[in-house]
Amino acid sequence: IILGWMWGRPDKYAALSSIIVGFIGWLIGYLKVLPYDIDPILLGASLSLVALIVVTYARTLSTARISAEVRQ
Repeated sequence: IILGWMWGRPDKYAALSSIIVGFIGWLIGYLKVLPYDIDPILLGASLSLVALIVVTYARTLSTARISAEVRQ
């Protein structure tokens, strides 16, 4: 959450995917689906951060590519 506030690039799609992936990660950790003994909060938070960064960069690259095609 703090990264999203301080970093201006994420949009609503990155935030929503971060929330969903973080919840799914927490649920996987809570239900002990993985054989590793990892805290559910840590698993959910780390997956949430990865989702935020990946979706932000994916949307930034696709937006830049579309803008370049429109200009041509």
